[in-house]
Amino acid sequence: MTWADLRDWLYPMVEPLSQEDEDREQRRQQERLQLVEAHTDPEALAKSYADLCEEEAERLKSVESRLGGVLGLASITSSLLIGGIFAILNGGLSDSSRGVRVFACATLLYLSLQIVSSTLAAIQGLKRASWISVSTDKYIGSPTVGPTEQQRLSALRNCERLLQMEENINKKVTQMAVAHTAIRNFASASVLIAVLGCVAVFMQQPGSAAARCVSGIDS
Repeated sequence: MTWADLRDWLYPMVEPLSQEDEDREQRRQQERLQLVEAHTDPEALAKSYADLCEEEAERLKSVESRLGGVLGLASITSSLLIGGIFAILNGGLSDSSRGVRVFACATLLYLSLQIVSSTLAAIQGLKRASWISVSTDKYIGSPTVGPTEQQRLSALRNCERLLQMEENINKKVTQMAVAHTAIRNFASASVLIAVLGCVAVFMQQPGSAAARCVSGIDS
């Protein structure tokens, strides 16, 4: 297991791109812009980029919808976590060994980190970003520019708009992946805790504080 894999299990976060990856992406964008300037059919190219922008807009709606779902799920997981905290504060593990209490506290801390990670990732994914708007020149043209050159300018604007949309949406997708990883960690830890809790309940004496807490019997 690499350090990145271990970090994803401990506290998922966005890993910044290396300088090599940033340079590669910059070259890719420059190549696409140069292709627009040298293309022999700018009208078809402008239409193709406009269609791609519409597809990216649909992808944006899907990604933001999923990020909103993550924020909604955070309230449910937070409620479960708060219930576990109150169980410990009310003495549910008062007669358990120190090792069990330390494990319970560490588990609650781990679950809290996963909730924080998923919530922050969803918030970062939904925050405002800069977008290139559609210019009116695309529809009415310019009297000082010929038709071919006008189509080339439209293709160039659509290409720049597409590149910015891809960059912004990919950042949102990355944050969504971080949030999903944190939710996976929370679910995995919850299942493990549930199994261990069932084993602990069966091993507790009927009159112990933990057994009374689970069964709802007042002391």
